[in-house]
Amino acid sequence: MISLIKIAKITIAVIILILMTLPVAAQVDTVKATSLSKPVSTVKGKTYLDAPVIYPAKDSTVISLSDKKIRQYGEAKVTYETIELTADYIEMSIDRKEVYATGRKDSTGQIKGKPVFKQGEESYECSEIRYNFETKKAFVVDVVMNQDVQGDKGYLHSHLTKRDSTGTLNIKNGKFSTCDADEPHFYFAITKGIMLPEKSIVSGPAYMVVEGVPLYPIGLPFAFFPKQQKRASGILMPKYGEERKRGFYLRDGGYYFAINDKMDLSLTGGIYSRGSWQLGAQSKYRKIYKFNGDFAFNFARNILGEKELPGYSNKKDFSVRWTHAQDAKAHPYRNFNASVNFSTSSYDRNNTYGNYENPIEHLTNQKSSSISYSRKFPNKLFNFTTRIGHTQNSSDSTIVLNFPSGAFTVGRFYPFRLGASGGRQKWYEKIEMRYTANFENRIKSQEDSLFSSDLNFSRDILSKMRNGFQHEIPLSASFKPVKDMTLTPSINYIGVMYFSYLDKTWDAEADSMIIDRINKINYVQAISPNLNLSYSPRAYIYYDPIKGNVKTIRHMMSPSLSFGFRPDLGYDYGKYNRTIVVAEEDDKGKLQMDEFTYSIFDEGIYRLPSVAGKYGNISFSMGNNIEMKVLDKADSTGVKLKKVKLLESLSLSTSYDIFRDSLNLSPVTLSARTTLFNQFNIQFRSTFNAYAADSILKNNRYMYQTVNTFELSRSGKPLRLTDADLSLGFELPLKKKQTGTQPAKAPAPSVYEDQNIPEFSGKWNLRVDYNFRYSKPYFKSEIKQSLRFTGGIALTPKWKASFSSGYDFVNQEFTYTNFRLDRDLHCWTMSIDVVPFGERKSYTFTLAARASLLKDVKYLKQKNWMDN
Repeated sequence: MISLIKIAKITIAVIILILMTLPVAAQVDTVKATSLSKPVSTVKGKTYLDAPVIYPAKDSTVISLSDKKIRQYGEAKVTYETIELTADYIEMSIDRKEVYATGRKDSTGQIKGKPVFKQGEESYECSEIRYNFETKKAFVVDVVMNQDVQGDKGYLHSHLTKRDSTGTLNIKNGKFSTCDADEPHFYFAITKGIMLPEKSIVSGPAYMVVEGVPLYPIGLPFAFFPKQQKRASGILMPKYGEERKRGFYLRDGGYYFAINDKMDLSLTGGIYSRGSWQLGAQSKYRKIYKFNGDFAFNFARNILGEKELPGYSNKKDFSVRWTHAQDAKAHPYRNFNASVNFSTSSYDRNNTYGNYENPIEHLTNQKSSSISYSRKFPNKLFNFTTRIGHTQNSSDSTIVLNFPSGAFTVGRFYPFRLGASGGRQKWYEKIEMRYTANFENRIKSQEDSLFSSDLNFSRDILSKMRNGFQHEIPLSASFKPVKDMTLTPSINYIGVMYFSYLDKTWDAEADSMIIDRINKINYVQAISPNLNLSYSPRAYIYYDPIKGNVKTIRHMMSPSLSFGFRPDLGYDYGKYNRTIVVAEEDDKGKLQMDEFTYSIFDEGIYRLPSVAGKYGNISFSMGNNIEMKVLDKADSTGVKLKKVKLLESLSLSTSYDIFRDSLNLSPVTLSARTTLFNQFNIQFRSTFNAYAADSILKNNRYMYQTVNTFELSRSGKPLRLTDADLSLGFELPLKKKQTGTQPAKAPAPSVYEDQNIPEFSGKWNLRVDYNFRYSKPYFKSEIKQSLRFTGGIALTPKWKASFSSGYDFVNQEFTYTNFRLDRDLHCWTMSIDVVPFGERKSYTFTLAARASLLKDVKYLKQKNWMDN
């Protein structure tokens, strides 16, 4: 009897030890039978697994010997090889080598502890799952899988799913959406489909469902949702629409080439029903630790209007944009960068869509480009830079090309410091020297002539090219005889080389000026010695109020008095000036003689190197700054002070040349700047002239000039106001200043970033800028005023409205105005954009899916400004 008991105990212990190679969980066993009650198909073979099964559980683990099952309750977990399964309830069958998992309902009826299946990168949540360890097959109910598709997060919902041994999922009654809600606001209903191991989805018939309403007309016979581990080549779907001037269109369609992980290429095109067409190429490239950039070229044939009718035009337009940036780690001494933005003047006008989203692009007439190469030398003293570039004014079609230009510089060095010297420096050891050489080739032309089909390079390009060379050698030293006083003697050598000069003559018969350009090299040089003595002390005045929160007011004054002297070395630049006598008849037929003086180097890139004559200038300026310290109301101790700026700057400056024969006193400049309440900006600048203005009648025309007579003797006023500028700007609500030493937490990425929706500092904001300019150089005054205001308001957490406008007081009209209304629809966005008047009058209504994967899933209603 005793032996039988011992045998039974040993047998039970052995069985328990065998079962201990598997894991545990807890809960009451109330799992109902479901479609997963049937076991997953098994194959007869070996009776053991290839690896141990680990099964911990937070609550409890129940081992049943009668049915050979292990039941786990409460945060159960099963791990086998690379597979991990977690759930609130897990049941393992030892005979069938399978595991079943599900969640449980809490008191509110919500399912808690849903099963989560993980294998490698594969992970999904479901309501129930039955998995066989040996066949690696599974049945899954109500599974939700994350899907990264073209950089967006996608979600695949499937009611019934079968997983085979390769990891392929067979889906029935599925949903695919980019909405992360438990019940997606929209989705593509998939009747049947499969999800391949690399997570690409292939489905049969599919249709769209929005807010539970099936849209059968928006259906597909099949669908493919790829998982983009890397970029892949493919077709770019075109946009369609209609313009009044060019007709119906298909544009921006083409093909995308994913050349490799460092470079891509997009070829696009567009056609219009009235004959216009477009071609484009865009590419991005990047080499890690070397460089990165992007390039875009677009060509368009724009046919507007009807032949033989007013307003008809047939133009070729193109645009080139290129940016290239070299990584700082690429090379310690060489650097190459490019920023090219060039287009014909009518390209942006005819081929830029949606300018209301970027008013700056619409208001800007200037463009520029630069391609530069620089070389530094290991000694850090020498530097060479060369560049080609252009500037462009689309309002008058003027183009200025610079190709190439360059500069060679030698940094500051001390030629008389022969080595490390201890103690006090000798005066000659403070002499410093630099060297700079510049050259430039420049062409100024009109767009039509520069891109004419009958362009002759030698005649139209080389003949218009201007060349110039200039180099400069400055020597200087700085000494401090006493505190706040600086003595700076300097000698500057400058030489300019001109490769051509002008010869002008007056043709009386043709009543016109004849200009000849003589190609001959002229070198003009000058040495300019200067002596400058300046004294710049600082004075402080403190005022301590008797009572109140204001503890101290500090007034800082910064006067400066300097004297600059340059002797007359007798340079005569009069030989470079020519005088022409022009004879013209006035209204009464009387012959009037007029003299016209010009410099033969008027078209030179660099000006003459020096100004003849003695120079002795006494300059004076006075700067002011007023601040106060007040009790910080936010400080509970009542002793902490904070600084408040009352007047950031108030300055007055002028100068007097003692050697000039007239108009010795230069204009007086008065300027002020301050910021009130950390938000209200005020800037003021004005210029006064101490001399009177006068008019001279010459050739029946009044000529205005400043005469050597003080305004005080003419009008009794000491100064004459010639111009004034006032700028006011404020923003509401007030921005709160950050306090404490902890860094501010980075804001979460805005859901509006991809939609060009402005961000607001609070529930609302308003920015107003006012500019006033008064100008009266002589007798006629001119006033210009402009007002610019932008702002927005968050009507609700999901609704935002914004606007941008201005008013021109001179023309008495509103400037470019734009109103925008945006609605965050979670996985969708809705916007209304209106330009109510002006050249760009237009409106656009857009309802679109937020994910870039579904960027073509949208409703667009608009009236383009080109239809005006």
